[in-house]
Amino acid sequence: MSQLLTLLNRLKVEARAEWLTDNQQVAWHHIRQQVRFPERINLYGVSGSGKTFLAWALANEQNAAFFASPNALFQSDFVNEPPRLMIVDNGVSETGELRRLLAELQMRNGRSALLITRQPNQLGLPLIHLPLPTSQDIIVTYHNLSLLEHYALTPLAEGNLWQVIHSTLS
Repeated sequence: MSQLLTLLNRLKVEARAEWLTDNQQVAWHHIRQQVRFPERINLYGVSGSGKTFLAWALANEQNAAFFASPNALFQSDFVNEPPRLMIVDNGVSETGELRRLLAELQMRNGRSALLITRQPNQLGLPLIHLPLPTSQDIIVTYHNLSLLEHYALTPLAEGNLWQVIHSTLS
């Protein structure tokens, strides 16, 4: 488990736009267009599609605040001006919880927010879908992991990006 945490922490720090897969590049473009204006956006997709990595790259580029969950946002305390962009991972799609999260963002003067969920929201927020990775996306991910000196003995040809990461630790 410590190897996985070490790798994930390193990926979080090293994440950048050049490392995004084709699917992530498309979502990246749409997100960047939307966050130029005060907006709340819902990036959604199944586990392993690369939502969190895309968010790490965006947070690094935009100097955004990244929260691993809504609870992390609720428990945070901003000493200075709130960041221009707040990213909340593992968000909820259920209407009541989503309303609570949006109210919290508004109280904190969150100008723009990217909410990452597995299912699309039902409140009318702009939606950006990140599909499961293609075989080319998996190749790009293995390449990126090799830059961090992590290699898979038997690379996967299909699956999700979590499986790709785990395969480099076996």
